[in-house]
Amino acid sequence: MHVLAIDSSAKTATAALLRDGEVVSQLSSDQLVEGDSPEPGQNARSRPGTSALLTPLVQAVLKRSDVAPEQLQLVAIATGPGLFTGLRIGVVTAKAFAFACKVPVIGVNTLEVIAARAAMDAGAVDGDGLPSTIRVAINAQRQQLFTGTYQATGPWAVSSHGDNQIEDRQSWIDGWTAEDLVSGAGLSLVRDATAARLQQQPDVRVAPESLWNCDAVAVARVAVEHFGKGRRDDPWKLQPFYFRPSAAEEARLAN
Repeated sequence: MHVLAIDSSAKTATAALLRDGEVVSQLSSDQLVEGDSPEPGQNARSRPGTSALLTPLVQAVLKRSDVAPEQLQLVAIATGPGLFTGLRIGVVTAKAFAFACKVPVIGVNTLEVIAARAAMDAGAVDGDGLPSTIRVAINAQRQQLFTGTYQATGPWAVSSHGDNQIEDRQSWIDGWTAEDLVSGAGLSLVRDATAARLQQQPDVRVAPESLWNCDAVAVARVAVEHFGKGRRDDPWKLQPFYFRPSAAEEARLAN
């Protein structure tokens, strides 16, 4: 099974091609700027933003994999929360490839993907054999975090405990309890507060920093789990999960 996956929820976008669960090729937009651009005469300063690089990024991944678009069987995309423009362009790109290749598309929650990465690394099972609580946070700007709480249910599978939220940074940290597993790029914004909290609650586990971000390979693995359980998203209805209006939209609504 050939799976094309895209993550454009953060500043650096990634794309990957998996064949029967094995990674064939993966590439980030930073790497594309450095050498895989279809216009190698351009330098990084003159290049377009990450979102404009998504189609060349996907094309480069397919070329490196020696896989034709018609060989794809699933397209997976991180739908957010995350950066507004990146999410919008990412979902449009994924839907376009899925439509052109006549294959299913599945959108997965960014926080769910990060939780699944942490769960797979840690085993996410406590001493009684019950899945651990996994708390995930990423930057929501305005001194706030997008947060989600999950529980591991199987390999690359987690279930959500309630809806994702927007929380103040300290409020999220104060909510940690014994033997929680915490992860997400939001941790990079609260390093001092995290250290202080771990002194008070030393049995809280922190996922390795290398797993704090969503990436296309993990998007693919989570999407395949959903696919195997029969899920298929309607490409006409699939939308980014913005969580709240952009600053521009809020300003427009206020006037």
